[in-house]
Amino acid sequence: MRERQAVVFGVLLAALAVVGLGAAAIYTGSLTLPFVEEEFAAKPSPTPTFRAFPCPPEGALCPSRTATSRSTCTTRRRPAASPRRP
Repeated sequence: MRERQAVVFGVLLAALAVVGLGAAAIYTGSLTLPFVEEEFAAKPSPTPTFRAFPCPPEGALCPSRTATSRSTCTTRRRPAASPRRP
């Protein structure tokens, strides 16, 4: 069982090394492949384009004075880190 595990991990490590060396060769330009030489389909535009984000309708936001929140603690025990009151 241990021999099989060593073979599997050895093959995986060797394959990872080969892929890494191939990627480094392509990145540095030492290796050229036909499908790597293709140009991208879209040419970059000279002016930057910005996405329009949707805005909420006028008056949709609630002023902070009208928004209320209520927090209740349902336990009667004090947390361990709370200070003791005299």
